[in-house]
Amino acid sequence: MIGRAFILGAAMMCAGTAMAEARIALSDDKVIDDGLTVVAIGDFLRDNCAQIEPRFWRSISFMRSLQARAHELGYSDDEIEAFLDDDGEKARVRARAKAYLEARGVAFDDPKTFCTVGKAEIAAETTVGRFLKVN
Repeated sequence: MIGRAFILGAAMMCAGTAMAEARIALSDDKVIDDGLTVVAIGDFLRDNCAQIEPRFWRSISFMRSLQARAHELGYSDDEIEAFLDDDGEKARVRARAKAYLEARGVAFDDPKTFCTVGKAEIAAETTVGRFLKVN
């Protein structure tokens, strides 16, 4: 009886380890990757247009939903924080955000374009626009 319990326990531990190793990378999860890109786009817009500010509580709620998603994927708070602090990941997400903004008419050497695009995002109630407001 003890031998069976030991074997079953060992098998469960091995299965758990295999599942942990097989978890999807946070950058490969579409919900998280797209969500972080939305946050980066919003940051670019509000940092470069004084007329735009974040919808604070809506933004906090959204970030918490991304954290909950990462927890569902099996990541700890420390692992999530390490991912968010990774310079390579930051650069990758910023590049996606820049491409999005440039495709919509932002010229990074012309601050007025950030306001134009930001206000259009807000007016159209896009995913990005729902997290911003004109002050």
